[in-house]
Amino acid sequence: MREKTIEQRLYHSYGLGCMLVIMVSLSVTLYYSIVRQHKDLDATISGMASLVAQMPMIVSALEEGEGSEEFTSYLDQVRSSMDKLDVITICNTESIRLYHPEKSRVGMRFVGGDEGRILRGEAPYITDGVGTLGKQRRAFHGVVDDQGKLIGFVMVSIFTESIRVLRNQILVIYGVVAAITLGMGFFLAHTNMGYLRRLLMGYKPEEFVTKYIERSEVLDALDEGIFAINPKGEVTMMNQSAKDMLGLQEWEEVEGKLLKQLYPDTRLPETMKSGQAEYHATILLNGNHILTSRIPIREGEEIVGAISIFRNKTEVMRLAEELTGAQYMLDTLRAFNHEFMNKLHVILGYLQLGDNEQAMEYITSTTLVSNQAVREVSNQIRPPHLSALIIGKMIRASELGIRLVLKQGSHCETEGLLLPMDCYVTIIGNLVENALEELNSGNYPVKDVELGVYCETDCSVITCEDTGGGIPEEIKKHIFEKGISTKGDHRGTGFFLLKDIADRYHGEIIVDTELREGTCITVSFTREEGGEAYVPGDNCRG
Repeated sequence: MREKTIEQRLYHSYGLGCMLVIMVSLSVTLYYSIVRQHKDLDATISGMASLVAQMPMIVSALEEGEGSEEFTSYLDQVRSSMDKLDVITICNTESIRLYHPEKSRVGMRFVGGDEGRILRGEAPYITDGVGTLGKQRRAFHGVVDDQGKLIGFVMVSIFTESIRVLRNQILVIYGVVAAITLGMGFFLAHTNMGYLRRLLMGYKPEEFVTKYIERSEVLDALDEGIFAINPKGEVTMMNQSAKDMLGLQEWEEVEGKLLKQLYPDTRLPETMKSGQAEYHATILLNGNHILTSRIPIREGEEIVGAISIFRNKTEVMRLAEELTGAQYMLDTLRAFNHEFMNKLHVILGYLQLGDNEQAMEYITSTTLVSNQAVREVSNQIRPPHLSALIIGKMIRASELGIRLVLKQGSHCETEGLLLPMDCYVTIIGNLVENALEELNSGNYPVKDVELGVYCETDCSVITCEDTGGGIPEEIKKHIFEKGISTKGDHRGTGFFLLKDIADRYHGEIIVDTELREGTCITVSFTREEGGEAYVPGDNCRG
């Protein structure tokens, strides 16, 4: 068995098990069948002996000391009518036969020597003896006259060979039944092995076990957390990364447990019930921002479970934010450099004209963005990504001849952010850029943009107000639809992105506009009950 495959072991074990069960059951039933047959035969010969001993004809013959022709004919008919009886013998108290199947033995002495007990007046009994016709199973019964005096006995027997033949018939029947049952058992074993192969998708059991182990190792080596449930909501599989993200111990057994007990906030059962997959949803789990996909598992048209895939984006997105912040800084420096070169050219022109006083006045009165404005932005807006963005937009506005200022009272701390950093960048960048484009596209007497950023631990409010021409009513109705813009083709994505963020994080957008007066747009978010503050590292697009 050690050298056999798992499939062969299962097949042989199943076959041997069937054989053992069949043999044991048949042996037990065969034993009881033989015992019952033995008892039935004893009851038959004993009953017949009792019946014959009570016949008046038998009593009369023994009293007269001889059997008549009628007596002999009658007993021949009785014996021939009983298939299971081989011998009937009638003897007197001297053991002299008055009747025997072989007529030549009538008048001779009874053979066997086992009649002594009945002649002594004992109760009827059964013995195994040897007579003139061979080995027999014998039943003895005394015959008495009207006064109760013993006048002879009756012996009814069946040959031992006949009993053996009957037993052989039973054995043959049981042998046929055993052969048929064993054949059915091996057929079922073969059928079950075929079903097992189909169930294992054509793999042998040891191959399937190997693949299961390999895939389990691969799943545990993944950084992504993966777990699946069955229709009852019980965990059927969970890799090590998923355990780590859920805060479970490595050794903890989770398969068979309800997922709601391990992860109460899970929405995987709802995904299984709805049958609709959800991709790239962002959740906060044990202080980490997780990107999760929830997918129902189908077998044909039936949903048999669901699987969830977790990706921990905290560390990756922290690096991405740092790179994003560096890009904003680089853009700001490029704007400074561009504007600084322009200012140098103006100063160079004054010097070449010999107008030193004008050059000195220009140097002292002109700056790109005042140091005070930079300090105010840095002090009020603490996240470097946002402060760099706002300063860059101020430089951009200065180049366009537009005054961009940060409203009094604006403040933002990293700890107070309710949304991922990218979301704030997208909102502020799009609001300011739309306002700058609007003011730069027309000849407005006043070109001012006021930006307000207010971030508390329970709410965030971003407002941007410009002195442009306002938004026409027919455009305002569709302002949040993708591709809707007054600036030409391939535009109209800014407000669409704002609406997408607001919908995803349950925010609110208020558009207050008046033609030829300007527009004020306010975007606000409030913390949901039981929610947590933003931890740097999440992705707005996740």
